[in-house]
Amino acid sequence: MIEYSVFFRSVRKSIFTTGLTKGQVDGMEKILDYWQGEHENVSLDQMAYILATIYWETAHKMVPVKEAGGERYLRSKRYYPYIGVGLVQVTWAQNWRRWGISKVEDGLSWPIALRATFEGMRQGAFTGKRLDDYIGNGRRDYVGARRIINGVDRNKEIAAIAEKFRTALREAQSDAPVLAAVSQEPSTPEFKDWLLAALRDDEEVREAILALVYPEEEPTEETEPMMAYDDEPHEEYGQA
Repeated sequence: MIEYSVFFRSVRKSIFTTGLTKGQVDGMEKILDYWQGEHENVSLDQMAYILATIYWETAHKMVPVKEAGGERYLRSKRYYPYIGVGLVQVTWAQNWRRWGISKVEDGLSWPIALRATFEGMRQGAFTGKRLDDYIGNGRRDYVGARRIINGVDRNKEIAAIAEKFRTALREAQSDAPVLAAVSQEPSTPEFKDWLLAALRDDEEVREAILALVYPEEEPTEETEPMMAYDDEPHEEYGQA
């Protein structure tokens, strides 16, 4: 499970450096809830790339949007009137039909936007390329993964964003086993199992466990408080 407060602190610092709006927070909560509830077999590495793609395709809004541009511009597109809608800008008649989109407003609804994003990127519906083609089984090709959506357009920029989302997800995921472990008596089998798994699998978790369980050996360092942003903060996660 993802600890949202940890996740949002991380992305606010690394990606949304001017502040997180309520819409961005609410949007990412919906996306992460959908991942954990409906597509939990999507790996963390893959989820990071999905978030980076949404970040780019929605112009950082993290909510379903309509393709930008005036009517004249949109009419110039080969796929008109099936213009980009949703979290990853679903275009073309066959894709609209695939996810039951008959008008722009349909593609802006959360249920359809989420389904189109996850199913489309996993199944290769947009370009024939799938998440598994680039991310998984020890491979993490965030640059090449842009071909899932749109060739090589801005592939390196999006890859860099994906790495930041990956860091945030890992940090947020790491807290859960640490807190669960230290809630147990050190002599119990459950504690030993959690501790051994964390020590073996995750360097960040290992360091956190050592600091929490053995503070006399690995003292924790106080972090500086977050600075307030000019943008109006989200009620819960936007506070410093």
